[in-house]
Amino acid sequence: MPHKRAKASIRNERRKNINLPAQDSDLNHEAPKGFMRLMKMKEVMEQKRKTKKDQNKVTKVEQIKIQPGEKMKDFAQRVEHEYRSEMNKAYKESKPVTERKKRNRLARKEKEKNKKQRLMDKYGGRDFDDLKDNIKFGEVAEAPPIFKKLPKARGQNKAVSIYKNKKDR
Repeated sequence: MPHKRAKASIRNERRKNINLPAQDSDLNHEAPKGFMRLMKMKEVMEQKRKTKKDQNKVTKVEQIKIQPGEKMKDFAQRVEHEYRSEMNKAYKESKPVTERKKRNRLARKEKEKNKKQRLMDKYGGRDFDDLKDNIKFGEVAEAPPIFKKLPKARGQNKAVSIYKNKKDR
């Protein structure tokens, strides 16, 4: 039961082993779970790589080892940084993609490509540079701009305009 203490002999034995140097077997069992997942993912990726490529063309992957005096947190961070791109690739490859998703992705890409092509055909790669007015410094405007259509009524003005429209009928 978890609320009971271990025997005195077991507790004394544990006390003796507290400050002993770490052994290779201890590192594997006391490593953080996140780090262990990273290493497991690395092994899976290596196995996939070996099955995909010929046995003669297996790439050499250097083993990353913990440096003396390095904290486990720093080591795990270094390993994660080292293998981040490979892990992302393995994650994407391991996710099953249905035919429907593939079709949708292709359709979306095609639609975006067509949209860009239409814009290129319409504007010919032009920007708004040719639409600018060339106004010289000190030139005087002859009249303010004339708006032929009134802006859409909103808020209180909308209620007033509806009332006026009903009154006109």
